Amino acid sequence: TTANVQPGRTTGMRKTTILMIALLVALPAAVVVAGPARNAYLCRTADAGETMKGKVKIKMDREGDLQLFSVGVRKADAGDYDVVLVDPDTDDDTWIGEIAIAEGRSSGKLKFNTRRGDELDTDPVGMRVEVRSGEDTLLTAMVPDPDAPKVRSNAKAKLEVPETDPIDEKAKGFVRLKVGQGAHHLQVVLQKAPSGTWDIEVSDGDEFTKIGDILIEEGDDSGTWKANDRRGDPVPTGAACYADLAGLAIRVVDGEGVILLEGFVPTIESKKGGLQK
Repeated sequence: TTANVQPGRTTGMRKTTILMIALLVALPAAVVVAGPARNAYLCRTADAGETMKGKVKIKMDREGDLQLFSVGVRKADAGDYDVVLVDPDTDDDTWIGEIAIAEGRSSGKLKFNTRRGDELDTDPVGMRVEVRSGEDTLLTAMVPDPDAPKVRSNAKAKLEVPETDPIDEKAKGFVRLKVGQGAHHLQVVLQKAPSGTWDIEVSDGDEFTKIGDILIEEGDDSGTWKANDRRGDPVPTGAACYADLAGLAIRVVDGEGVILLEGFVPTIESKKGGLQK
């Protein structure tokens, strides 16, 4: 049997074959051009509103040069927001642009794309990005390194009663740090603890700073406090995200500063080895 194919026409099978060949020819070039990319959620400070959120994205090209850098905010009030890169070692800052949100809007973005000719004079990798309103920093995060090992893991550490004058020897607890998909989660759990309000504090060696509290009602003996970057929960001054608290001393105290439990925030191991914050 001979197929009836008119001159100038292509059968469905031939069309499919031609299309597949074209895709196979084009695909390697697209894959080569694509470089590593990372996202990080911006942490909301105490000066921000209760709903404001944001995210920073960075992408490199195949040569290792910056291809895309963007800072976006949402659920924000109308107005102009400055975007600044801060050197974490010197605290020197560099203004790189602004996000203008018009009346009736609640989101905006500052974007640099080198493919369309945009230039960013400061290398953002390893810098702290801040979204400011006047002198107030509202959102902040460390700009991720696209070449760093991907991390999606969690670590857990016990909280112990102090060796001297414990409030309750039966009290137990733990702190958990989770890292993954550009966000960091910190959780503190109390078990077999006396009722009352217990403050959670961390220290970098100089002094303790309160990061939250747990209320245990009468007749109960357990409670949980948790926060995460993606939700926009504020982080203590000096920390860009909850992962920056890894390795710091942590304690649970009463209103007078007497210690119920104490320990250290655990660190995260990356899939390729090495401590990751």
